[in-house]
Amino acid sequence: MKTIYSLAFALALGSFAFGQSNNAIHFDGVDDYISTNGGAITGANSRTVEAWIRTDANANPSDNGNQQVIVDMGATGTGTRYTLCLLWSNSVRVEIGGGGVSANVAINDSSWHHVAAVFNSTALTKHRLYIDGAQVATGNITTTLNTSSGPILIGRRVDNVKYFNGDIDEVRIWKKALTTAEIQAHYQQELCDLPSKSDLKHYYTFNSGTADGSNALNLTLNDLKGNQNGTLNNFTLSGSTSNWTHGQDLSTTVYDSTSFDVCQGMWSPDQSTYWDTTGTYSWTYAAANGCDSIVSIALNVNSVDTIVSTSLSSPPVWTSNESDPTATFQWVNYDDSTAISGATTASYTPTANGRFAVVITKENCEVWSSMVEITNLVTEEHLLDLVAYPNPTQDWLYINRNEGTQVQIYTTSGALLQEFVLEGQRIDVSQFPAGTYLVATAHQKTLFVKL
Repeated sequence: MKTIYSLAFALALGSFAFGQSNNAIHFDGVDDYISTNGGAITGANSRTVEAWIRTDANANPSDNGNQQVIVDMGATGTGTRYTLCLLWSNSVRVEIGGGGVSANVAINDSSWHHVAAVFNSTALTKHRLYIDGAQVATGNITTTLNTSSGPILIGRRVDNVKYFNGDIDEVRIWKKALTTAEIQAHYQQELCDLPSKSDLKHYYTFNSGTADGSNALNLTLNDLKGNQNGTLNNFTLSGSTSNWTHGQDLSTTVYDSTSFDVCQGMWSPDQSTYWDTTGTYSWTYAAANGCDSIVSIALNVNSVDTIVSTSLSSPPVWTSNESDPTATFQWVNYDDSTAISGATTASYTPTANGRFAVVITKENCEVWSSMVEITNLVTEEHLLDLVAYPNPTQDWLYINRNEGTQVQIYTTSGALLQEFVLEGQRIDVSQFPAGTYLVATAHQKTLFVKL
């Protein structure tokens, strides 16, 4: 079916950006990690590191567990790294190489939790820890913080040990000490309007890849704020482990509500579903600023019946099934789109063999019907009996057909002797031996005798 869509349809498709769902990455706890080329917040500058995590791993060394590193930066040495991890009591901890501050609220319960570590260089109590927006520990470390320049690592410490076992999502690194109010204001949602957040240094939403799918080519964790994209190392990138997976369902923002009038329907932005019924549809997509958003689409579908019914008469009568009294019709040759003069009603009787359709205009929609075809049309000329005269004849045979008609001469046993286009209405048969022959056109044949 050929369809000419309205302008609203084209605008509908052009107004969306396409993005991934909320994803995360699963780390196997053995050798999976993500690395950058640099990006650490150096020295004793204020900072905040946030992440969403989900794990059931035992991180408590007192119970034969292993430290679970979430984000690390800097280099190995006393005071030269800044590490957000799980350790004692299976709770959140910040350490700087030579000391640390720990909370005691266990969060290795296979549920998603937001964790944050804050260092405020000017405060009396410099280190603060948060779980799910609540402050759970504060303190100072006797070792002086002097973070070296170096990479940011996610899922492993900078000295190549203590791999994370579980899921990590939504890592944010700020070059300022966030307040409790600031953390509580945004920890449950993705960040929007990134250009305005001058203190946000690196932002990893993890919204790439195909959750639990085949991701052999998805080796990059995009930094939406800085210039330190991460590289996935040692992941299997297939299945539900050591791969991109389903992330924390952070709150989304309703980006817009809009409406469209379309002809017949429209494809969803990812081309997976055809919406052909009037109603309200929702579409979640990632905007350029990295935020998942929802568009509510009020869709008014102007439906046109594209079926053509065929009568049993000969020749047939084709009739459009579209019954709206406001609809108009134009029958056309299907192959070259030329209009058939005078064929402007719902019904049409073909006058020649070929392929045809009717263009239906209704409520600003112009839609082609299904194609109909006829190959055995018999015209008035074909209904006339084929007459050959004089019969018998000696030199010239005349037939009652128009100039340009295809004509064949056969033996009575059916062997084709000659085929030609009729010039005038006579045929030169002087070259044939005496006998009985058949003269034939496309639809009829008759006998004649050659003397």
